[in-house]
Amino acid sequence: MGTYNILKEIVKAHDIAPTVLTTFCMGAVAGVVTVYATQPFDTIKTRAQGVQGAGLVEAVRNIQSDYGIRGFWKGSSMRLGRLLLSGGIVFSVYEKMTYLLHPSVRVD
Repeated sequence: MGTYNILKEIVKAHDIAPTVLTTFCMGAVAGVVTVYATQPFDTIKTRAQGVQGAGLVEAVRNIQSDYGIRGFWKGSSMRLGRLLLSGGIVFSVYEKMTYLLHPSVRVD
């Protein structure tokens, strides 16, 4: 939501009309930011919950030793595909519903 609001302010500052397409694109970009910002935490959690039952510190060390720093983003391409589309859809629906529920308040 934070990234989306920042993008929304940037679009507004550049006098770009708020359309379904611009809203979808802003939501998709927010989804991309979400993936790359949170993937390391998801990777660590997955490793810690794995069959090995590693603790948090052990999971971090294992990922680092097995894959290097890039290993913390392992699996991000699958999440990226999902959050790219869902981010665009969710924020497009959010803006439309906000307008329908509060037509007197223009959302841009």
